[in-house]
Amino acid sequence: MVFRLLLIGALAAGFTFAQDDSGGGGGGGGGGRGGGASSLPSVGRPMASVLDRMVTACNLSKDQRKQFKTILDAASKSAEALRKQIPQSRTQMGAAVQAGKSADEVKKLEESNGLMAAQMAEMEYKTFGELYKILNDDQHKAGGGQKLLSQLTGLLMKKNWDE
Repeated sequence: MVFRLLLIGALAAGFTFAQDDSGGGGGGGGGGRGGGASSLPSVGRPMASVLDRMVTACNLSKDQRKQFKTILDAASKSAEALRKQIPQSRTQMGAAVQAGKSADEVKKLEESNGLMAAQMAEMEYKTFGELYKILNDDQHKAGGGQKLLSQLTGLLMKKNWDE
């Protein structure tokens, strides 16, 4: 039994250290295997910011980076009210269920929370559209749009989007 626990612990530790720090698999940007020192886990190094990961994933120029930051700052500011309301709404919904409120009351809270979540998703997609327009044809062909979209999902729910 002790041997099994030690074996499981060793395997888990091995898998942890085998992970690369690119935040995803495969294509470009140093995310694959065999990339030398860049594919080693970041021990003692701070994680790259969201913007830095976008720069790497989409191979952005300095000018594009500045444009991305401006758009993301504005999107984060416009999402501020929703970012505060969504957790409050979830708390209210949980409290209503625990308090045994009527199904109609709970349903209203569910619908309200769903609408806010949809509004947040709409803001993320609008932001994606604005950022996608900045990418050039080569970046589009290299899959920059999909890489960008995967990094945007849930981003506006963070108080500081670039952490």
